[in-house]
Amino acid sequence: MITFEAKPVFAEEKLGNILKKTREIKKHKISEAALALNINQKYLKSLEEGEYKSLPSGIYGLNYLREYCRYLGIDYKKVVKKFEIERSIYFQHVKPGVYERQVVDRRLFLVTPRIIKNSLLAAVALVALVYLIFLLANIYLPPKLEITNPVKNIATTNNKILIAGVTEKESQVFINDLPVSVSADGNFSLSVNLKKGVNKIIISAQKKNKKKQLVIREILLKDSQN
Repeated sequence: MITFEAKPVFAEEKLGNILKKTREIKKHKISEAALALNINQKYLKSLEEGEYKSLPSGIYGLNYLREYCRYLGIDYKKVVKKFEIERSIYFQHVKPGVYERQVVDRRLFLVTPRIIKNSLLAAVALVALVYLIFLLANIYLPPKLEITNPVKNIATTNNKILIAGVTEKESQVFINDLPVSVSADGNFSLSVNLKKGVNKIIISAQKKNKKKQLVIREILLKDSQN
């Protein structure tokens, strides 16, 4: 009598393949999943392809995985450890690019002391100018603010939406006047309840005494029957 040994698929198969196969079995397009979850399509694609460097750091990547698993009907607790292991292995093998060394003709360095002096003075002046611009920018310019989800105004049938983005370190972020915690690397997110019709989401970032940086998203909550 021939016996077959049952092997857990999740233990052998990569997480990205599990997500993609499950989505294809359920006949969902990745664009449909992105629209239903209000998550940028590139993050779902990164999860399926195992491109962990393209995902937000910290808990934000885990949040996207949890929402995607819930959408596909996958037990998040059974795959989250696989996600962390694969991400750890992935970053162990990612190496910085190698720059080619350019061979410079030695005759180019046969310059006179006057040229060297003038070059040094010009370099010092340039450094001073750059430093002055940097100081002025820190005093007057508002902090950078990028909203990663949603990337633009959208229409949805879900009564909640995840607002996520990144700003400069030590910045204070508010979403519709509610303070939002910002991680050490500048990432933030907040789930916002939506009302029927057009919802204006105002995201602001401010650092010390600088001007505020504002980004506005308009989210249309449609009737699910339409």
